[in-house]
Amino acid sequence: MDPNDAVELDRRAERLFQEGQYKDALSIIERLDAAFPRTKHFMFSRTKCLQKLDRVYEAAVLCDVITAQFQDRRAIELKRTLLALMTTEKGIDIGNRMSSAPRRGGSAVVVGAVVAACLLVALCIAILLILQHR
Repeated sequence: MDPNDAVELDRRAERLFQEGQYKDALSIIERLDAAFPRTKHFMFSRTKCLQKLDRVYEAAVLCDVITAQFQDRRAIELKRTLLALMTTEKGIDIGNRMSSAPRRGGSAVVVGAVVAACLLVALCIAILLILQHR
Protein backbone atom coordinates (compact mmCIF):
# COMPACT_ATOMS: atom_id res chain seq x y z
CA MET A 1 0.00 0.00 0.00
CA ASP A 2 1.24 3.45 -0.90
CA PRO A 3 2.00 5.59 2.19
CA ASN A 4 -0.09 8.49 0.82
CA ASP A 5 -3.06 6.16 0.42
CA ALA A 6 -2.48 4.94 3.97
CA VAL A 7 -2.60 8.50 5.32
CA GLU A 8 -5.88 9.14 3.53
CA LEU A 9 -7.37 5.86 4.74
CA ASP A 10 -6.26 6.64 8.29
CA ARG A 11 -8.00 10.02 8.11
CA ARG A 12 -11.13 8.34 6.78
CA ALA A 13 -11.06 5.78 9.60
CA GLU A 14 -10.69 8.58 12.15
CA ARG A 15 -13.69 10.41 10.67
CA LEU A 16 -15.76 7.23 10.76
CA PHE A 17 -14.70 6.64 14.36
CA GLN A 18 -15.70 10.19 15.33
CA GLU A 19 -19.07 9.65 13.63
CA GLY A 20 -19.66 6.48 15.65
CA GLN A 21 -19.24 4.13 12.70
CA TYR A 22 -16.85 1.88 14.59
CA LYS A 23 -17.29 -1.24 12.47
CA ASP A 24 -16.42 0.61 9.27
CA ALA A 25 -13.49 2.36 10.96
CA LEU A 26 -12.23 -1.00 12.25
CA SER A 27 -12.39 -2.47 8.75
CA ILE A 28 -10.13 0.27 7.42
CA ILE A 29 -7.77 0.09 10.39
CA GLU A 30 -7.43 -3.68 9.95
CA ARG A 31 -6.42 -3.12 6.30
CA LEU A 32 -3.84 -0.57 7.40
CA ASP A 33 -2.60 -2.84 10.17
CA ALA A 34 -2.16 -5.68 7.66
CA ALA A 35 -0.28 -3.41 5.25
CA PHE A 36 1.92 -1.93 7.99
CA PRO A 37 2.21 -4.62 10.68
CA ARG A 38 3.26 -3.74 14.21
CA THR A 39 2.63 -0.01 13.72
CA LYS A 40 1.72 1.39 17.12
CA HIS A 41 -0.73 3.99 15.78
CA PHE A 42 -2.76 1.43 13.83
CA MET A 43 -2.66 -1.09 16.66
CA PHE A 44 -3.91 1.50 19.15
CA SER A 45 -6.64 2.71 16.76
CA ARG A 46 -7.74 -0.88 16.37
CA THR A 47 -7.90 -1.25 20.14
CA LYS A 48 -10.14 1.81 20.47
CA CYS A 49 -12.50 0.49 17.78
CA LEU A 50 -12.67 -2.91 19.46
CA GLN A 51 -13.54 -1.24 22.75
CA LYS A 52 -16.37 0.76 21.18
CA LEU A 53 -17.70 -2.43 19.56
CA ASP A 54 -17.78 -4.09 23.02
CA ARG A 55 -15.05 -6.53 22.02
CA VAL A 56 -13.26 -5.75 25.26
CA TYR A 57 -11.37 -9.03 25.60
CA GLU A 58 -9.76 -8.63 22.17
CA ALA A 59 -8.98 -5.01 22.95
CA ALA A 60 -7.40 -5.98 26.28
CA VAL A 61 -5.13 -8.56 24.64
CA LEU A 62 -4.09 -6.03 22.00
CA CYS A 63 -3.33 -3.51 24.78
CA ASP A 64 -1.00 -6.10 26.30
CA VAL A 65 0.76 -6.58 22.96
CA ILE A 66 1.17 -2.81 22.50
CA THR A 67 2.49 -2.48 26.04
CA ALA A 68 4.95 -5.35 25.58
CA GLN A 69 6.17 -4.06 22.25
CA PHE A 70 6.19 -0.28 22.79
CA GLN A 71 5.77 0.29 26.55
CA ASP A 72 2.98 2.70 25.59
CA ARG A 73 1.35 4.45 28.55
CA ARG A 74 -1.96 4.93 26.68
CA ALA A 75 -2.27 1.18 26.20
CA ILE A 76 -1.69 0.61 29.92
CA GLU A 77 -4.40 3.13 30.81
CA LEU A 78 -6.83 1.72 28.24
CA LYS A 79 -6.22 -1.78 29.61
CA ARG A 80 -7.24 -0.56 33.08
CA THR A 81 -10.43 0.87 31.60
CA LEU A 82 -11.11 -2.39 29.79
CA LEU A 83 -10.58 -4.43 32.95
CA ALA A 84 -13.11 -2.21 34.72
CA LEU A 85 -15.55 -2.80 31.85
CA MET A 86 -15.01 -6.54 32.09
CA THR A 87 -15.82 -6.59 35.79
CA THR A 88 -18.87 -4.36 35.29
CA GLU A 89 -20.03 -6.53 32.39
CA LYS A 90 -19.93 -9.60 34.61
CA GLY A 91 -21.78 -7.81 37.43
CA ILE A 92 -18.90 -7.91 39.86
CA ASP A 93 -18.79 -5.17 42.46
CA ILE A 94 -15.13 -4.31 43.02
CA GLY A 95 -15.99 -1.49 45.42
CA ASN A 96 -18.24 -1.31 48.44
CA ARG A 97 -21.29 -3.55 48.30
CA MET A 98 -24.53 -1.63 48.20
CA SER A 99 -26.69 -4.62 49.00
CA SER A 100 -26.55 -6.94 51.96
CA ALA A 101 -28.05 -9.74 49.89
CA PRO A 102 -25.82 -12.80 49.63
CA ARG A 103 -23.82 -13.06 46.42
CA ARG A 104 -22.30 -15.97 44.63
CA GLY A 105 -18.52 -15.93 44.61
CA GLY A 106 -18.17 -17.78 41.32
CA SER A 107 -18.34 -14.67 39.13
CA ALA A 108 -15.09 -13.25 40.48
CA VAL A 109 -13.35 -16.55 39.82
CA VAL A 110 -14.62 -16.66 36.25
CA VAL A 111 -13.52 -13.10 35.51
CA GLY A 112 -10.16 -13.75 37.15
CA ALA A 113 -9.68 -16.83 35.00
CA VAL A 114 -10.64 -14.93 31.83
CA VAL A 115 -8.27 -12.07 32.66
CA ALA A 116 -5.49 -14.57 33.40
CA ALA A 117 -6.14 -16.31 30.08
CA CYS A 118 -6.02 -12.97 28.25
CA LEU A 119 -2.74 -12.12 29.92
CA LEU A 120 -1.31 -15.52 29.00
CA VAL A 121 -2.33 -15.10 25.37
CA ALA A 122 -0.83 -11.60 25.31
CA LEU A 123 2.40 -12.91 26.81
CA CYS A 124 2.60 -15.63 24.16
CA ILE A 125 2.01 -13.08 21.40
CA ALA A 126 4.64 -10.77 22.84
CA ILE A 127 7.17 -13.61 23.00
CA LEU A 128 6.44 -14.58 19.40
CA LEU A 129 6.89 -10.96 18.30
CA ILE A 130 10.19 -10.73 20.12
CA LEU A 131 11.42 -13.99 18.60
CA GLN A 132 10.46 -12.78 15.11
CA HIS A 133 12.70 -9.74 15.49
CA ARG A 134 15.79 -11.84 16.24
